[in-house]
Amino acid sequence: MEERLRFITELLDGEAMTDVCRQFGISRKTGDKIFNRYKEHGLEAVSDRSRRPVRCATPSAPQGEVLQPDPANACGGLRLHEKLTT
Repeated sequence: MEERLRFITELLDGEAMTDVCRQFGISRKTGDKIFNRYKEHGLEAVSDRSRRPVRCATPSAPQGEVLQPDPANACGGLRLHEKLTT
């Protein structure tokens, strides 16, 4: 977070975006993203953000419901062995 604050401070002091990005070792695209977040949301946007996804990509079983295996398709070690060797 401190580096982002120094980055924004240098930009506000009038330094060119390209020069500041090169100095901090980041791409221009990343520099624009950091600075635009600062302009939109202030200092709170400069703090570390969670990388946790907003939503889960794969739906899970509803809470409280336990899925039971289908006995018609049940396979144990012996049944698998029979299927694979025949």
